[in-house]
Amino acid sequence: MKWFYNLKISKKLLIAFLIMAVIAGVVGVVGLVNIMNINDADTLLFEENTLGIMYSGYASTYFQGLKYNVAEMILTGDDNLIDDYVNEFNTYIAAIDDNLAKYEAGIISEKDRQLYDELEPQWEEFKSYMEEVIQYAQKGQYNIVKDILLVDAVGTGDAVRDSLVKLVDYNEESAVNRAETNTEMSRIAETVMIIIIVIGVAIAVFMGVFISGAISKPIKKVVAAAERLALGEMDIERSIFTKDEIGELAEAFTKVINSTREQAATVQRIADGDLTVDVHIRSDKDLLGQKLAQMVQNLNRLVKNILTAAEQVTAGAKQISDSAVQLSHGATEQASTIEELSASIEEIAQQ
Repeated sequence: MKWFYNLKISKKLLIAFLIMAVIAGVVGVVGLVNIMNINDADTLLFEENTLGIMYSGYASTYFQGLKYNVAEMILTGDDNLIDDYVNEFNTYIAAIDDNLAKYEAGIISEKDRQLYDELEPQWEEFKSYMEEVIQYAQKGQYNIVKDILLVDAVGTGDAVRDSLVKLVDYNEESAVNRAETNTEMSRIAETVMIIIIVIGVAIAVFMGVFISGAISKPIKKVVAAAERLALGEMDIERSIFTKDEIGELAEAFTKVINSTREQAATVQRIADGDLTVDVHIRSDKDLLGQKLAQMVQNLNRLVKNILTAAEQVTAGAKQISDSAVQLSHGATEQASTIEELSASIEEIAQQ
């Protein structure tokens, strides 16, 4: 992870944002895929099973209506209504054909195809009987129509009815199974989404804590070092060597410490009386260095003046000492002269 610590803060934050964007993208893609899968499953449920139930149910209803109208025609035996019955027969047959064609268009499973293939020839055979019924009904031969409906076509009619019921039952069962599958798919999608969201939140929290620590901890070290320097402590070693902005700050602060140490050493030498120290002025804006150099110059000038004054005082003292010696010799000579004079006066007085 050293490479990460050496990155600039802006790049660290950019990487964090990119990771969050990737996580958000993953969550979005997974959610979108799950939604599409569920939508496809629901579409399949509707197109294959719901529509299958509807089309097969309509076909079964029209089939029962067709048989009912044939029976009604036989019972009424009214030739005046024969055209109406024929039209209704044709309408029912066309409706059954239409619904079976729509049903066949939605077949996707092998079993569904097998059930439909069983129904199709049965229905075609029953239609042929209905065409005979129409022909004989138009001729008024209702007894033959009755025989066809109740004898010849009864087995085929029952087969068509049973096949239509099988189609309805198959689609109902398939719809239940597919609905359960869709429900399970939804639960799995919810679980996956929750897991991904939890993982995303955990990664986001980790990245936030990690990056904030990578930024704040070195800054705290620099602040602590600055507080120690403010208290006058010079024994401070650099502990941050990254190449980011904080590492640059630590390097600059280390230069401040080294410079302060150098100036402190200069002041120590001055305090010990060493006025030969060479004060390093870091720049034309280094006020402290300039004033230290000026102070050394002033102290050197003052010491020189003191030494000169001391030499002058020593010379004056010597002159005074010499003058005192000369005065002492003069006084001694004068005392001797006075003694000689006194002796001469005494001699004169005795004479």
